[in-house]
Amino acid sequence: NNPIVVAFPVQGDDVSPSQNRPAAPTVTSIGKTSFSVRVQEPDNENDDHENEEIMYMVAETGSWTFPDGTQMDAGSLSVSSFYGNGAGVGPDTWSDCNFSSAFTSPPVLVHGLQTDNNTGTPDFLTSNSQSVATITTTDWNCTIEVPDNETNIPSSSETIGWIAFDDGVTGTNNGISYEA
Repeated sequence: NNPIVVAFPVQGDDVSPSQNRPAAPTVTSIGKTSFSVRVQEPDNENDDHENEEIMYMVAETGSWTFPDGTQMDAGSLSVSSFYGNGAGVGPDTWSDCNFSSAFTSPPVLVHGLQTDNNTGTPDFLTSNSQSVATITTTDWNCTIEVPDNETNIPSSSETIGWIAFDDGVTGTNNGISYEA
């Protein structure tokens, strides 16, 4: 009973679709049967996004094998490392996010923050993976990403959650189709 929630923006900003202003879903209050999500803009934006469509994926923490043999792993790690995104907030630092069990080849990976502990500046943070090349069969390099032009660093750790699947598979599990 330890779900991982990863949310993604699907549709742009209804207020200013032509501006394509940056925003990311912030997931909080993850429980056994619910979670909260809100679309948040970076600190240098006016935070007035209107309707924004998101999609989300939820998985129980652990390593799972579907009936067709597809492997999935869901996990989380509390990190204080951060990537400054060229803003001069200090050296980029990375943490090792380890899968519960090894994949046979590097998996497809989605990730997102599971907490919102930095409510002051900077309060717009996202998770980041160092590069696709650093995703291995056993782990990946993860960090908190600080937005462009932000001069403050995170004062609290955040929990990064991930869901990983075997690469190049399609199938159905419990009536839900998937493709990785």
